[in-house]
Amino acid sequence: MPSSYLLSADYSTFGVPNATAAQVQQASAIVDAAIGRPEGLAWAAGADGSPCYMAGLDPTGSLALPASIAPGANVAVAAPAYICRPDMLGQVVVLDRADITKTEAAVISAVGAASITLDKVTYAHAQGSFAEWGLVITEERPLPAKRTIGRIMRTPVVRVISALGRYGQLRRSQSVGMAQGFNLLAISQTFGGPPPWTLMDCSQISASPTTGELWLPQGIYGVSWSEFKANFVCGYNQTTLPSQLRTACAKIVAQLQTFPEISGNVRLYKAGDTEVQRFTDSVLDAETKAYLDPFRLRAFV
Repeated sequence: MPSSYLLSADYSTFGVPNATAAQVQQASAIVDAAIGRPEGLAWAAGADGSPCYMAGLDPTGSLALPASIAPGANVAVAAPAYICRPDMLGQVVVLDRADITKTEAAVISAVGAASITLDKVTYAHAQGSFAEWGLVITEERPLPAKRTIGRIMRTPVVRVISALGRYGQLRRSQSVGMAQGFNLLAISQTFGGPPPWTLMDCSQISASPTTGELWLPQGIYGVSWSEFKANFVCGYNQTTLPSQLRTACAKIVAQLQTFPEISGNVRLYKAGDTEVQRFTDSVLDAETKAYLDPFRLRAFV
């Protein structure tokens, strides 16, 4: 569902007492586009209160549970063949999103020919309940040679739900010509296929909320990974959004209310012989952009 950076209780506080939910959603969508974060900055909690998924994302896939599942570890769930793909390993699955008393995030720890295995299930889920994925942020990044420190673009990081690592080709400075150096990738390629992803133990990952820097555990036999993939939640709880973000949203709502048929910052509006002059082709003025600048997506370095 779309982001919504103002709660109904905030309307009067931020100067838009007559705002509607539709206007707030429209203004929030403009905010997300301006900061380059289509997933938004608000996360939703699971039944236990921990960050579970991004409120502004829509699922990219779902599965109605063919049978009820009970709490436990390594829970197998029957699934059709199109879901049982190797790239589903490590995918974060949100269970029972419609029932906040049972909502939780589970990780696919194994993929079989006709089933997937969830690493841990905390609550019982009835037959027909939905398992959805694509509701968290996924970033894939290369790692520096012989180091296990990576960085993700989206901050503040609040929870890394799953992470995977794999080995890749040696860098040109580490190999001679086209020769494949001796490493774990060379061993695995002997048996064919692309290098497989391996799940990491997220309890061993140290994540910096502000910089997005991740300290990752070592790979197989202590060999550093070539690249990693992180599935995580970032941003703020809906009830604790920064005041700058809510102020920017309210300013856009006010702009939409003042000129509902006109998009942009109007400098001159004449009723007779209708004449409209605008400062820019955007509803974002310099002040609103300044409010949003701290939340803008930063390039990966």
